[in-house]
Amino acid sequence: MELNLNTKFEIGNRVFVIVKENRCWQKKETCDVCMGQGYVPYREYRCTCPKCNGRGEIVTEEKRVELSHYRKRDTPIARMDIIVSKDGNVRTKYRVDGRNYSEENLCSTEDEARVICEARNRRATGEEE
Repeated sequence: MELNLNTKFEIGNRVFVIVKENRCWQKKETCDVCMGQGYVPYREYRCTCPKCNGRGEIVTEEKRVELSHYRKRDTPIARMDIIVSKDGNVRTKYRVDGRNYSEENLCSTEDEARVICEARNRRATGEEE
């Protein structure tokens, strides 16, 4: 069997790694009672806003989401693993810092990693444009 592969990266290329983690995400809005100040005036006193408890904002939505972020330093690819399944599907895994990553979680530049993370996070939180 002959196998010709085109890969996005090569061993030794320096890449930015995108990692995912589950987090609690909150959508917040400015408190309409104190207008974001955290207090309401009463005579000559400043009283803590009873609606937002002095925070100036109200949580309107909360959910667990998988958020992406990238490591702020570029790291070299140490190894590539080519996996061929019985049905002929080919996957490439890249070894970076002792872990295996697929191509969709590696970027050539920090800007590329930032843009991908921002797009994924917008989709995860429902804020997609």
